[in-house]
Amino acid sequence: MPSVPGRLVDAPGEPAWLRGTWRGRAVFAVVLVAAVLLGRGATTDGAHLAIVWPASAVGLLWLAGSPGRRHRVLDGALLVLLTTVLRVLTAMPPAESLVLGVAALVHALVGAHSHRRLEPAGFRLTTPAHLRSLALSAALGALASTPVAALAFAVAGVPVGLPAAQWLLRTGVSTFLVLAIVLRTAERRPDAPGHGTRLGERLAVLAATVAAYGLTFWLLDGAPVAFLVVPVAVWVALRRTTTAATVHVVVGAGVVVAATWAGRGPWAHLPPDLQAVCAEAFTGVLAFLTLVLALHRDESADNARQAAEQADLLAAVFASISDAVCVFDARGDSLLRNPAAERLLGGTRATREDWGRRIALQHVDGSAYPVGDGPIARALRGEGVDAEDLRFVSPQHPGGVLLNVSARPLPRVAGVPWSGGVVAAFHDVTEVRAATARVARAHELVSGVLAAATEHAIVAVDTSGVTTLFNEGAERMLGWTAAEVVGTDSARFFVADELRAVAAAEGLDDPRQLFFRVAADGARTARFSFRHRDGRTFPVSLTTTALLGADGDVQGFIGMATDVSELEDSEALFRTALHAAPVGIALVRASGAEAGRLQRVNRSLSRFTGRAEGDLLGTDVGGIFLGGESGDDLFADVLSGFTAEQRLDLQIARGGQEPLRVQVTATLVRLRGGEVTMLCLVEDVTERLAAQAELQRQALHDALTGLPNRLLFLDRLEHAVAAAGRGAGHVGLLYVDLDGFKAVNDTAGHEAGDDLLVQVAALLTACVRPGDTVARLGGDEFAVVCPGTSTEEDLVAIGRRVLDALRDPLAVRGHAGVGHQAVVGASIGVRWCRGSAPAEELLRDADEAMYAAKRAGKGRVVVHRGPGTDDRGAASHLSSGYDG
Repeated sequence: MPSVPGRLVDAPGEPAWLRGTWRGRAVFAVVLVAAVLLGRGATTDGAHLAIVWPASAVGLLWLAGSPGRRHRVLDGALLVLLTTVLRVLTAMPPAESLVLGVAALVHALVGAHSHRRLEPAGFRLTTPAHLRSLALSAALGALASTPVAALAFAVAGVPVGLPAAQWLLRTGVSTFLVLAIVLRTAERRPDAPGHGTRLGERLAVLAATVAAYGLTFWLLDGAPVAFLVVPVAVWVALRRTTTAATVHVVVGAGVVVAATWAGRGPWAHLPPDLQAVCAEAFTGVLAFLTLVLALHRDESADNARQAAEQADLLAAVFASISDAVCVFDARGDSLLRNPAAERLLGGTRATREDWGRRIALQHVDGSAYPVGDGPIARALRGEGVDAEDLRFVSPQHPGGVLLNVSARPLPRVAGVPWSGGVVAAFHDVTEVRAATARVARAHELVSGVLAAATEHAIVAVDTSGVTTLFNEGAERMLGWTAAEVVGTDSARFFVADELRAVAAAEGLDDPRQLFFRVAADGARTARFSFRHRDGRTFPVSLTTTALLGADGDVQGFIGMATDVSELEDSEALFRTALHAAPVGIALVRASGAEAGRLQRVNRSLSRFTGRAEGDLLGTDVGGIFLGGESGDDLFADVLSGFTAEQRLDLQIARGGQEPLRVQVTATLVRLRGGEVTMLCLVEDVTERLAAQAELQRQALHDALTGLPNRLLFLDRLEHAVAAAGRGAGHVGLLYVDLDGFKAVNDTAGHEAGDDLLVQVAALLTACVRPGDTVARLGGDEFAVVCPGTSTEEDLVAIGRRVLDALRDPLAVRGHAGVGHQAVVGASIGVRWCRGSAPAEELLRDADEAMYAAKRAGKGRVVVHRGPGTDDRGAASHLSSGYDG
């Protein structure tokens, strides 16, 4: 497919309407959203990044098809916006989401540009060279975007190292894998003929695939046996079609991702982020190996067909030979070679002059191989060469290919060109030796893992309990060296009394069966005690699994122990803090059939409710509080996820006592095992609310008489006036000033005056109607708000009752408790309001009427009729009511 000017690179089979159109952008946006959601869903618990990220390939293809810089800017902006918004919507912090969106843009631009430089013709996948270009462009894009991703991790406060490595691997591998699958699926060229088309072999491939992946990623959790799937991948790549190999890659990648997401597989014992790194690296290597073999086989098949068309004789003679076979004449010039030799050694015939000049032989370690000592030269001298490994370097193989060579001298026969020559067989053992090296490295990896697990004791025993493996972590944890314990009974590590007690409880004859009894799922984890060399004991979490032989029989057991002393100390500290807390604490189930039930409570909550802890556990949390609501209804907002925290003011019933007023704060927490639980903090606010109420009362009431003060009085008056203005009747106001109060203070003392004011307040309260407000405005001045009065006569009647109540002397106590008879009267001003008027104005009018009463001789009620009557002067607004 030719490159279009202005576009980074042509996408595979891309319709014209996808190129820079809004319809095309909509298609890419939908695919990108689906890819991001799929990737975000492939995140394991505890991991920072997803295991697989197909969105990286979608972004690269999107920008690769953008026709021109302007479209690339727009498409790049859409790519950053979509990935950022989707990450934020899936609970990633906004700042980190934005920087990771920029990293995705960098990856797409660099990857597409790199592929254009490597493959100007566009995206294709029919040869190993195409695969190499695809892998390099994916790797370069991932490498360029990793520093930007590292900045995102730094912004989010995440340790940069491992997430950055995971970003590099995940982005590169996901891009390579998805693009390889898409390209191979879109390739219109038919597969080269596959091998092993018989049903028996296909079933064998299927069985081997299921067995290898099942053992590696499901049954043998944590076992370093990932290399088991490599022979199956090679088998499929070499014996089946490239399409079948691609399907195998898809299935294999799916199994690896699913197993890692489920916490299984060879890396199950690693931290979540490191599991993802291992899974991504393994998936990339497996995919590249399978596809490069399949494509190389396709390419080799093409070469073989071309060679067969050019030389039918050679195809007929050498068709049944799988190794590369060459015939050389007596000079060392190449005469004949079979198709395998053509594929391995290249199409150019080698002459004697080429050896050492154009073609070089090297030892396996890369050192030079003398020309005169080569297998062909020695065979020409009559020496037979059997299965000798050497490295063959030629223009076709500048990096060298590892060959196993056998050569035999040919007899001298007159008249034939091969007389006195050599027949040589070459077998490419590059992959075989690489596989051997990989197995060796796998063993080294196991040894490295054992050596690196310094915080975990890894101990293996045979079926009789004799120790066969004791790693460095075990040496540090238990105090013995491997040399001291390997070959001895493992019983020395355990506490005998504990073993016997637990074994007896479970009906076991041999206590060691507790540790070396494998569960149905292949592993067993339990808490036990280990004994140190110095005699002290400590708790451990011990996971054991069986070691199986080739025929599936149990050969022994391996266990990994983790010291949980600090964990138990933390649990003890938590329990102490839980029960010592002055606030009530409750853990409540948040889901399932037991949702809303109490799992754990502390002593404070038991004290608040007056119920023992055992009585509370298992009951509905709503039953603690007054109101009759269930826990599901009471805390519906936080349980449904509508809010992260819910705060409620409730009351706790306490039998015959007053209900306890509490404030409850509820929030959801995720425990270590992944279970979501609701945490409720219950604070006793009874005294605090009472204190607040008392402060409010003191602010609005007179300290001596307990009546409302001027502030509360004006508030009540304003409300009454507002109600009258809305048509809810009229409002009246009485302003009462005591007559003769100063004489009581002067003769009997201030104590007597205070006593008198208290008694007057009580008399006034008794004289008014229910709903009226009596207030002390200060000194010997009082006021009464009378809402709903129909006429002025109603107010005058209330004033007369006050004057009558004050007619009799009042017994008061002065200084040192001396009794006195106090006689006081009152001058009362009345203001009746027909509608709405300012409260201060009404109070001023009533005060004016009260002073008029005093001027008229005291002991009387005077009504202020308000402006607008017959006369305009102040006196005309007053009329006498009752002369006391």
